[in-house]
Amino acid sequence: MAMRSDVDHLPVARAYSCPGGWFASRMSTSSASRLAKICWAGVPVSEFVLIHGAGTGAWLWDDFAEVLRGRGHEVLAPSLVGVGERISEGGPATRLSDHIDQVCEVIGVHRVTVVGFSYGGLVAAGVGERIPDQISMLVYLDAFLPVDGMSMFDLLPVPVRDSIQAAAEATGDGWRIPPMPLDRLGGIGSVGEGVDGDKVVALLSRRGPHPIGTYREVMTVRNPATQTIPRVYITCTEHPANDPMSVVTERARADGMPVYDIDTGHFPMLTKPIELADLLERLV
Repeated sequence: MAMRSDVDHLPVARAYSCPGGWFASRMSTSSASRLAKICWAGVPVSEFVLIHGAGTGAWLWDDFAEVLRGRGHEVLAPSLVGVGERISEGGPATRLSDHIDQVCEVIGVHRVTVVGFSYGGLVAAGVGERIPDQISMLVYLDAFLPVDGMSMFDLLPVPVRDSIQAAAEATGDGWRIPPMPLDRLGGIGSVGEGVDGDKVVALLSRRGPHPIGTYREVMTVRNPATQTIPRVYITCTEHPANDPMSVVTERARADGMPVYDIDTGHFPMLTKPIELADLLERLV
């Protein structure tokens, strides 16, 4: 299975990051066929594509991805154009569809479980629309859910949308959305055993701007084949009062999606990585 890689010397059956580039694996078709038959400690090996949220980057998944790799899974975690490690490649014209195109290219001909976090839920949904036969499961991780004909801004409460647009005008030349203050997200919430909360907070200080065009482009959700993809929703339970994610969680339940809880704040890959990895393994 051919995968785009910026680092040709990397060994087979691993996924790596390279500064400002893609996360990619190097696997031949025969290697992938063998891999599909392997179990790691009784758990079938899976391939995960992890999509970060607004203003972060592939770095958000670094430690969590190593947890999954340590259990034998393949992990791809691209930095989206105009965000994180690829921030210099974005601009006022960067759109949601650019991020969807990018992830589809990363997946290539693989069959994968796609995990979309926060804003990344819309990217994951768009990927499912484009290449449904290559998606074994869509996992929405405390993520926004798509609505046909609506944009990310349309999914947000009007006061939140207005404050985001005002902040972009004030500090980001009208198109760079500054990161949401961590206290407005309710802080990091509870942390798992062995997790240093101070280090989590320090890591999240890396969050940066996000291109506003991705929030303005409307979604198209009309491919009937997408409805055959198994979908699950993982909600983080420690959100502040009146947080928009509580509405999204209820919508997931109303849509008949299985909903699973993790008792932490909005960044479970950092605060409860073992619990999240255990849950993903049970789901796939």
